[in-house]
Amino acid sequence: MLEARGADRMFTFAAAGDIGGTKNSISTLTRLGHSNASLFLALGDLSYGGTGSEAAWCNLVISTAGSQLPFELIAGSHEDNGPDGLIDNFVQCLPDRTGGVQGLYGKQYYFDYPQTSPLVRFILISPGLTFTNGGKYSYAVGSANFMWLSSAIDGARSNGIPWVVVGMHELCISSDANACTVGQDLTDLLIDKRVDLVLQGNSHTYQRSKELTCALRTLFIPECISGAGSPGTYTKGAGTVFVVAGTAGKSISPINPTDSENAYFARTMGSETTGLGYGFVSYTVTPNNLYIQTSFSGAQSDSARIITGPGSVPTPPPTIAGSSFSFASTGRFARTADTAATLNRIASSGTDFALANGDFSYAGAGSEPAWCSFVTSRVGASYAFELVAGDHEDNGPDGLIDNYAACLPDHFGSLTGVYAKQYYFDYPATSPTARMISISPGLTFTNGGSYAYKVGTSNLAWLITAIDGARASGIPWVIVAMHMTCFGTGPNPCAVGQDLVDVLTAKRVDLVLQAQDGLYQRTKQLTCGIRTLYVSQCVGLDGSATQPYRRGSGTVFVTEGMGGKGIELSNTADPELPYFAETMGKGTVGAGFGFVKYTVTPDHITAQTSFANSYSDTFSIVGVPSADFAFSPDSPIVGDSVSFTASVFGGAPPYTFAWDFGDGTAAASGAASHTYGNAGTFNVALMVTDFGGAAAQRVVKSISVAPAPLVADFAFSPDSPIAGDPVAFTPSVAGGVSPYTLSWDFGDESSASGDAVAHVYGSAGTFDVTLTVLDSGGASTTIVKSVTVAPTPLVADFTVDPASPGEGDIVTFVASANGGTGPFSFAWDFGDGSVDSGPSTTHVYVAGAYTVTLIVTDSGGGTFSVSKTVTVARLTQS
Repeated sequence: MLEARGADRMFTFAAAGDIGGTKNSISTLTRLGHSNASLFLALGDLSYGGTGSEAAWCNLVISTAGSQLPFELIAGSHEDNGPDGLIDNFVQCLPDRTGGVQGLYGKQYYFDYPQTSPLVRFILISPGLTFTNGGKYSYAVGSANFMWLSSAIDGARSNGIPWVVVGMHELCISSDANACTVGQDLTDLLIDKRVDLVLQGNSHTYQRSKELTCALRTLFIPECISGAGSPGTYTKGAGTVFVVAGTAGKSISPINPTDSENAYFARTMGSETTGLGYGFVSYTVTPNNLYIQTSFSGAQSDSARIITGPGSVPTPPPTIAGSSFSFASTGRFARTADTAATLNRIASSGTDFALANGDFSYAGAGSEPAWCSFVTSRVGASYAFELVAGDHEDNGPDGLIDNYAACLPDHFGSLTGVYAKQYYFDYPATSPTARMISISPGLTFTNGGSYAYKVGTSNLAWLITAIDGARASGIPWVIVAMHMTCFGTGPNPCAVGQDLVDVLTAKRVDLVLQAQDGLYQRTKQLTCGIRTLYVSQCVGLDGSATQPYRRGSGTVFVTEGMGGKGIELSNTADPELPYFAETMGKGTVGAGFGFVKYTVTPDHITAQTSFANSYSDTFSIVGVPSADFAFSPDSPIVGDSVSFTASVFGGAPPYTFAWDFGDGTAAASGAASHTYGNAGTFNVALMVTDFGGAAAQRVVKSISVAPAPLVADFAFSPDSPIAGDPVAFTPSVAGGVSPYTLSWDFGDESSASGDAVAHVYGSAGTFDVTLTVLDSGGASTTIVKSVTVAPTPLVADFTVDPASPGEGDIVTFVASANGGTGPFSFAWDFGDGSVDSGPSTTHVYVAGAYTVTLIVTDSGGGTFSVSKTVTVARLTQS
């Protein structure tokens, strides 16, 4: 057996029910004994062996599964009071082996496992059973067993135990022929408290549910599904998973695929399933994850896991554009001065219509016409004063709703249903913003009978259809009005029924308006709720400025029986009080009669009380914000300043903004600007969060930044080169898309490539130097500059031959010239008055010393002069 251990604590347990003593039972028990399970939960219906079979069956278990395996029992319907023995005897021969049981082993108990640093609290209960020794175990709201279970669950949470697993024999929701024997109250409690795993037997099938946030017997509500579980993965805390495994040995029963509850399940195995088998389900537990794996004798297999991760967030209903409007709502009127004041304020409130939520005249039979006149004389005959019955006019004593409806008829003419009893209308009629549904739970009409909203009734089906129809039509808001209450701290009990509360919260009806209690109250936003019991897991936002109600996150119940009949006392010791965010009743400072004004837009509902005295309350239900943004210019280039402007719709201002410009930079304002340093396509993302912490869906748009125009230039040095000097060329390139390719043409049939180059001109002249730049995007640019290369300086020389001539000798002069610009001209001055020209010449001197000068002139007009002294010797007489 695998025990929990160390920092990587982990263990495996197994569970199944409906065991018996067949060969299939023996096979299951034998495989269990060879498994790695640290303990086994036997989920009732144990021996099937008749009276007195307990000891023999215990011996069978010990001989097959082993004597060391903790084989923990909970009773089934075959051993509570027979016919197959008594649980009191079974627990004697298969006692608890965990050593940590709290409660009555075999009937109602829990234990934490392992005892040191436990990972799981196992809670075993016996709903629907009546014991020979112990009587009936009921888990109805308020019962001792119900409170024990609630406390056991809460205790596990407060002690930081990661997982809560509840086991029992009997069922409520299932895909077979079994009825709900455990009761809707228990099912609600287990789900509302987000018990991680509920294990059941009774049905000789295998069934694994989807992850449920609610569930009603015989009625499938799609909104109850948090996680489908079909891929085999659930999120811890997002709902409750039910596993039915009455598969340990008794004959497998069929699954009913047409059962309305079948849609709650992700996987099933019944007698019609190919590869069916007998066995148990193993569960491997770690601090963060829980793994489910069947161990059946046939080919059929199933596995799933519950993992720690982000919780499920309800999806807000789809919305369409609608018009804004306002309405007034209140109830419990009478014909008092306070009522008259309320009606007068409604008349001047600027509202489009009023909902009168029951209990009208309080003046006995026959009072209807007078009360109608009392109303119309104040609000006007043309004002839409829409009625729904209360318990003073369903069958009396203060008139009949049929008569009130005749003298204060519907003004819209587009309602569906029976006006003043059960009806709805969409407002405005064109492009509606809200569906207004009025119902009469808990009332019995003289003309129409009882209006019950229990599962399976036509009234509840009508209500569900009306809600679903609004959602399917894209109407942003669903508002339900009624007279009777369920939640409240006033004097009245829950008259509407838990089933109705379950449907309203499961369907995430936005507002529920009720008026039976003479109080003003509004709840926190509820995803569930159980009468007379506070379940903290049901409570969401409180509607304060920092926690505005969110559309789709739950249901807000508003009690507004303040039309003019007496104000009642709020019971501060009522267990339902923590469900409420605000209460005004008798004794509240500034309490007064009046109504609540609701302003409805496609994005939000804002409520403001209008009471005669100083007490005031306001709240809003807002949608999750949605965001968008625009940028300018549409097609920027590198270096442009791009302006980004956010727009936000819905939610609760003020908003915070987080921009990601896609290039590693960010900003945090509604209007931002950014300059891109490189060309490319960038994904710009905007995240908007409102004051209450709700985030809009991330908006991502692509922005294409074109490169700046490709420009190039170059410089050269020296500025005035001469032939033979190295000339350095240095380019400068901007824009375009780097890297660049540079090509040079020096204008003298020479070329080069590269960023910085040098070139030597062999001759003087003016040369057009061309630089061509090609970028990586294929763009190119060319720049041409002229380089004037000066010739090398003109220098000249000449030779004299012979170097020391004598008188009468022929002296030869030969000139040489370099630099300058040819051709050259040569001018000779022999120093004796004689001149000549040409690159070479001859001359005959008499004795003496002569300065010979050569002047060389090039074709550019440059000259160079060079002189030398020639000494001519006299002839010697011999």
